[in-house]
Amino acid sequence: MDTEVRQTQMLVTILDDLPSPDVNGVITLPPDTMIEPDGMVDLGTNVLELSTGTSIVGRDPAKGVFMTDAPGKAVISGTDVGQVVLRTFAIKRDNVGYGFKHTRSIL
Repeated sequence: MDTEVRQTQMLVTILDDLPSPDVNGVITLPPDTMIEPDGMVDLGTNVLELSTGTSIVGRDPAKGVFMTDAPGKAVISGTDVGQVVLRTFAIKRDNVGYGFKHTRSIL
């Protein structure tokens, strides 16, 4: 019996490639999906919420960047999502960059 979960790939180049944010500016990423940022993706004042099996994997942290102006919120968060992969992309907030390279995280 095959119990392996297969991820759907989602190339993200602009905000409209992502699901719509809720009223609090939270974009819930689809479960079992590998998000690939390509270019500078401006989230505006929105933030990302991981779902079970969601990964964010870029090709180059200089070319896969999520930018946000969200005040006082975690840019990426998740609760009880199991093992996720965050790798080879960057976050830019208040003109400060944060990179993720070869990072595996359990939230």
